[in-house]
Amino acid sequence: MRFAVFAIFLFFAAAAEADAPRVVVSTAPLHSVVSAVMKGAGEPDLLLPANVSPHDYRLKPSDMKKLSDADVVFWNGKMLEGFLPKALEAAQATGKSIPVMQGDGILLLKARPLRKGAESEETDPHFWLLPDNMGQAALIVAKALSRADFEHADLYLKNAERFKERMSALTKEIKDKFSGLRGDNFLFFHDAFLYFERTCGLKSLGAVEVGGSSAGAGRLMELRGRMAKAGKTCLFVSPQFSKNRISVLTEGLSVKVGEADPMGVGLNPGENFYTDLIHNLIQSIYGCLKEIE
Repeated sequence: MRFAVFAIFLFFAAAAEADAPRVVVSTAPLHSVVSAVMKGAGEPDLLLPANVSPHDYRLKPSDMKKLSDADVVFWNGKMLEGFLPKALEAAQATGKSIPVMQGDGILLLKARPLRKGAESEETDPHFWLLPDNMGQAALIVAKALSRADFEHADLYLKNAERFKERMSALTKEIKDKFSGLRGDNFLFFHDAFLYFERTCGLKSLGAVEVGGSSAGAGRLMELRGRMAKAGKTCLFVSPQFSKNRISVLTEGLSVKVGEADPMGVGLNPGENFYTDLIHNLIQSIYGCLKEIE
């Protein structure tokens, strides 16, 4: 009798899983949000591994099949994933795709200008490094999934609300951690961290690679001047990008080089991925800044 009851339970659990829409998500940070929202209904499929840059990824035939077979595709947006619009069109998936960074309530910042005193007209696409944005993204995901799968609508919304609360707590944790730090003695090699700086309440000396362009000789000299004036500084590099010019920038200066990974290389994809990613950033950036105080 017990076996029969257990078998019936497994049958209905499997049926619930099968009824969930087939969902594909472009990047691991966004995949983490969708995983949290879908918990108890199904699991989304991840398109890009975390160890590649979403700026210039080349899709494989297996990736195209994922897009074609999906019921819903969540991606960040064309400002980050310029390769995806044509791929979505080729896979006949444009109509079932959701560019999350264009959704309601997502805070978008202007990109860092190339020159000091200038103002950029471009949008910085690294919106996921602001936890409050990811809390809002969870609501966007829940609404889209509810349209595709009405039976699980209540579950999606409850999961999204819980995730949003976690993001509010994470924001407070970051602000508390970095409160009182000097915060004007660090810079990034790859310019992906304006949103995280905003959450920390700090302002960096800048970035070497801005808008996908490597710094020329003039900009390198400008950055070296800022670093020399700041004294001891931290330079954070990202594992997805070349570090060939670090020695040119740091030679003769008091610089500690650390790692700041915006994509979460080496972390396990899933519901807890995003929180792990942010905690790694906190540990790396805070640790270096405390060491050079």
